[in-house]
Amino acid sequence: MSLFTNKLKYIIFIFVLINFFWSGSILSMDLPETSSAVHLGVKTCGNSTCHAAKKPWQISDVLQNEYITWSTMSRHSHAYKTLQGKRSKRIANNLGFEDPTKIALCLSCHADNVQLNKRGPLFDISDGVGCESCHGGAENWLGKHVSGTGNHQDNLALGMYPTDQLFAKAILCASCHVGNSKKSVIHRLYGAGHPRLVFELDTYLNNQPSHHRVDRDYLLRKNHPKNTELWAVGQIINTKYILGKLSDINQSRDGLFPELSLFDCHACHRSVTDKIDLNEPLAKKLGIPRINDSGIIMLGILSQIIAPELYDDFQRGPASLHRATAENMEKVALIAKNLNKSAELLMSKMENISFDDDMSENLLYLLIESASNGLFSDFADAEQALMAIASSSAGITNNDSKLKKIVDSELNKFYELTQIAENFVPKDFQTHATELLYKIK
Repeated sequence: MSLFTNKLKYIIFIFVLINFFWSGSILSMDLPETSSAVHLGVKTCGNSTCHAAKKPWQISDVLQNEYITWSTMSRHSHAYKTLQGKRSKRIANNLGFEDPTKIALCLSCHADNVQLNKRGPLFDISDGVGCESCHGGAENWLGKHVSGTGNHQDNLALGMYPTDQLFAKAILCASCHVGNSKKSVIHRLYGAGHPRLVFELDTYLNNQPSHHRVDRDYLLRKNHPKNTELWAVGQIINTKYILGKLSDINQSRDGLFPELSLFDCHACHRSVTDKIDLNEPLAKKLGIPRINDSGIIMLGILSQIIAPELYDDFQRGPASLHRATAENMEKVALIAKNLNKSAELLMSKMENISFDDDMSENLLYLLIESASNGLFSDFADAEQALMAIASSSAGITNNDSKLKKIVDSELNKFYELTQIAENFVPKDFQTHATELLYKIK
């Protein structure tokens, strides 16, 4: 195949990706599990001359020990094994099933659960979340990949999933860790004993064992987004997934009840002896479950940095949703659709923005100021605010930044205040933020 043909295929791929952004259908792009390519299995990648070297190669463009890192250090490699544990079996039994390793509801996120006709001879479902779960079925690109005759652009043109592209990465991760229209941890699963899902893209990626090295060669071939960019795009995609479900009456309801996985867990699961603050800043009616508004609040803060014209939409959004839940889910769906349109506009803005230190510092200041004003009065809000503060600080590349130094020295206190949901006191979180705000002014 000629160099011109390879480049042309890559250009077409990028054009299609851009079209997804501007057409508003980026969330419907093919993920590795839904593409037409056969998944050849982890063993195809895991040999000593490919990606299973015991130590990183010094003369290679890539580490070559990616399989070892994945298999020994990554929770993804243990995702299927989790289904074999006592807790998973108890959850399955509570749902009326015997074996969680046989249920698509579980396998869709705990394994590379592609259709049977898309599994190669070395494919093993028990490998868990393996190479092709993220990088895509290797049927069409493996030959060029191992021959050394192609490059990263050629692999993408042949169907490798673009994990270095910011929005594509966020969509892939959130499809399991937040849930999309095809798979999700619904409230029935939570009721059966599934742990609460908490996700923020930058925090999770940076706590994951890295199986790549960002050096000059890497930057020539791939994108490497800043912490703040990962946070921002992650928030947009996470919130769009949630708003998409709220907009669809078939997903936002479970029989006569609303789908409570879209709501704030701690609005209901709290001690009956808790003192309720009647002066909370948002319009929340007592006795009514509250939608988890943490993502919308984060988009309100982000919009002040990159799209001030959208701020009012996100600032009013949570209160509007909370009021609507006291009426009917049809009204919730209408408000969610309008908010989703605003999130779409914010997404298109973010596509053309690269965060510099000034933007990261402004974002960091806004987060702390918002915390000081009592905006994060729910545990889920405070939890996301803390991860946003940490990501914004990490996104400041100037290590001599006074703001960064002061904030980093105070992060542990925020972590202590949000370590246990049942012990969370909104006023304490607000007070610490106020003390921090005084120091950075």
